[in-house]
Order: sequence, then C-alpha cells, then structure tokens
Amino acid sequence: MPTKKSQNIVTIPHIDIVLLIVCTIGDFQPFIALGRVLLAAGHRVRLATHETFRKFVHGNGLEIMNN
Repeated sequence: MPTKKSQNIVTIPHIDIVLLIVCTIGDFQPFIALGRVLLAAGHRVRLATHETFRKFVHGNGLEIMNN
C-alpha cells in the first residue's frame, strides 16, 4: 500500500552576508555567481574587495564594502 510522504519545509531567515575576496578577476567571478544566487534568495550580499572591482560588483546587482 503506498504511503503518503510528508514534506518538511524549512524556512531560512533573510541574512546579511559579506564575502571577503582578495584575488584576481578570474578567481573573483565565481563569488559574483554565488552572491547573485544568495541575492535572488532574498539575502543582502556585500563583497569586501578591492576598489578595482566596484563597477563589476555593482553591474551584477551586488554591493561592495571597502574603506
């Protein structure tokens, strides 16, 4: 006899996330992809990185943190 499976739904609260990245642009791009996925899930994502990447970060809809 088939059994009815119950679904456990877990609610994850929206959180502020800061990714610290010190690397070259090639190493940097996967973090942009990760940030975009987290942003789409409703989280606030900021990248702590070099000023050089500011335009690239903003162009992908993310925030940048630096001095």
